[in-house]
Amino acid sequence: VKIPFIMPRDAGGSSVLVPISTSSPLTPGGRDVRHYEFDIKGSGLTYAAGDALAIFSTNGADRVDEFLDWYGLNRWDVLSVSGGTSPLPDHITAGQLFTEHLDIFGRPKRNFYEMLGSVATSPEEKETLAHLITKEGKPDLRNIIDDTNTFADLLKMFPSAKVDVARLLDFVPAIKPRLYSIASASEMHPDHIHCCIVEEDWKKNSTGEMRRGQSTWFLRNQTPEQQWGTVRQLRDEPELPFGTVANGPKVPVRVNPAVVHLPDDPKTPLVMVGLGTGLAPFRSFIQQRIMQKAAGLEVGDMLLYFGARYEKTEYMYGDEIEAYHADGILTDLRKAFSRDQERKIYAQHRISDEPDLLYDYMVKKNAAFYLCGPAGNMPAQMKEAVVGAVAQCGKMPVEDAGALVTDWQIKGKYNVEVW
Repeated sequence: VKIPFIMPRDAGGSSVLVPISTSSPLTPGGRDVRHYEFDIKGSGLTYAAGDALAIFSTNGADRVDEFLDWYGLNRWDVLSVSGGTSPLPDHITAGQLFTEHLDIFGRPKRNFYEMLGSVATSPEEKETLAHLITKEGKPDLRNIIDDTNTFADLLKMFPSAKVDVARLLDFVPAIKPRLYSIASASEMHPDHIHCCIVEEDWKKNSTGEMRRGQSTWFLRNQTPEQQWGTVRQLRDEPELPFGTVANGPKVPVRVNPAVVHLPDDPKTPLVMVGLGTGLAPFRSFIQQRIMQKAAGLEVGDMLLYFGARYEKTEYMYGDEIEAYHADGILTDLRKAFSRDQERKIYAQHRISDEPDLLYDYMVKKNAAFYLCGPAGNMPAQMKEAVVGAVAQCGKMPVEDAGALVTDWQIKGKYNVEVW
């Protein structure tokens, strides 16, 4: 059965099929962080500093086969479909539907539990599902959610709930693209988009089973000439990076416009705080300024704070960053490797250690501030360090310094991008 390729799209728009021309390790010996280059020559895609790349992915074909075998379908069974959240052809194979479209290994919302309860035939399962959506059952529901159970897991957990494909289309969303900050400047790399992407994996609490991030595991298992929808993911170790090739696997992508924008004037100084792969947009900022300077424009000073756990295994693009610093285009560089000494040192400590440096950039030079890294407590801790530096060097009460930094946020002078 030959079913036409369906170009993925979502509410953000359609995608374009482009090859991954490079997959290389960025942090040998540390966490699996890879540098990817997407060849966009002739694709019609363009990008600017600060933009993100939306990458569409599929489920693993082998994982889908395993699920379909349990569900009672064969991957070559032709299904008549209607409904769902994305346009689909009237007829599609079960393999294509569950591999390329339905996020069957994603995490359900409350309405899926309600639906299971309405179709379950086992009194015991019905009672359990009814309990989970009550106020009293909230802790038990939270435990199931925290255990990262998927749609497929729940179907197996409550087997008397026979859910047909039509109903799945109504309750299981399409696989969503993941967004990654672009780590290159189009002025330097007009035909390629660079990304640096770290592995995402964890252990399922109840079973100890290793679970993998949808998009990162898809990307790490790509091989030259890989066909869309054929990636295999039931494995303990990913494929090795394949280097730079002329026959790279093609994946659908879309450029998403920047949430955070660079100042219009290249003379505006920049303060950049990049934590782990949060370095990505700042690599693009630096590359853009290199090209602006080469074109004869005057460019402002740049200060980069970089944070990771270990310098030896997690200083991504380290040689490149050091060269930018030695060359002077990156005026100031401060590094914080939290686990390289007994006392954990984070980027916010580097700000507090040299408050004059931060104050000089932000107040005296009127720089723009950018923070990119993980969410959680970090953004508040970083803001506290900035407020402390401004209060100390500006000889003002902490409350006034806090109000000033908040004003910077409102005016776009202090920018935060976290995930």
